[in-house]
Amino acid sequence: MKNIIIFTTIIICLIIINNLAHSIITTWEERRYLIEAQTSLKQEQKKHDQLTEQLKQVSQSQFVQEQARDKLLLVKPGENLVLIPSGTLNSVDASQPDQIQLQQPNWKQWWNYFFNN
Repeated sequence: MKNIIIFTTIIICLIIINNLAHSIITTWEERRYLIEAQTSLKQEQKKHDQLTEQLKQVSQSQFVQEQARDKLLLVKPGENLVLIPSGTLNSVDASQPDQIQLQQPNWKQWWNYFFNN
């Protein structure tokens, strides 16, 4: 009879140890999941703050006017719209002195030709 009580006590202790081990493992997994969720929440809060700041900038009338001018080519009353072809600005390069010299007045070009050579 004494052996049965000891055997039953050992089995109950093993069951309790098994349940405690399972609870500890589950708690660690939930803690890891909680840490990942907190990290994700911080990233989303940063993104939300950036988007809120961007919304404030976009909501300003100055930004709306700039976008209307730049992208929609709208002008205020009394203003004139001037369109410059995109290749025109790149045709004169500051690193090429020949093209810069052509922009000088003719009298200065003649002066440089006769007296600076």
